[in-house]
Amino acid sequence: MRQLVGHAEQVAAIQLGMPFPIDENQIQQLEESLGAPLPESYKSFMLPNNGGEIELADLDWVLHPIKDTSNRKRIARTASHVLVENQSYAEWHNAAPDTLSIGEDGCGNRIVLRKLDGEYQDEIFAWDHETGALTKLADSITEATRF
Repeated sequence: MRQLVGHAEQVAAIQLGMPFPIDENQIQQLEESLGAPLPESYKSFMLPNNGGEIELADLDWVLHPIKDTSNRKRIARTASHVLVENQSYAEWHNAAPDTLSIGEDGCGNRIVLRKLDGEYQDEIFAWDHETGALTKLADSITEATRF
């Protein structure tokens, strides 16, 4: 397992051993909370392994899990779910509008989906917490490699 530092170690302790399947109903609940559909590529990527560590564009990221209320253990394991993490991200003064944080690198940077015309798009962007700049990393999450 790759070594992570700082906040990422805490996140990793919860998530790295955690990826487990998630039910489509949990994803639908997330979409309802967001008021917008998620890309099929993202949903398909998360269904068999909800959360965990990935490599994308030669960078390591920890995916935020989708909230899973199916049992007490999964509720605890998904406490830092997409909606919670997105609230934290949105509090940054330079958070990109119409984006959804789906993961982080442990240093404050995020990977995000952009929302256009009321739908989250396939493309994955890195958001730099220092500059607020968005950099396209991939055409979709399917380009990521799981650890």
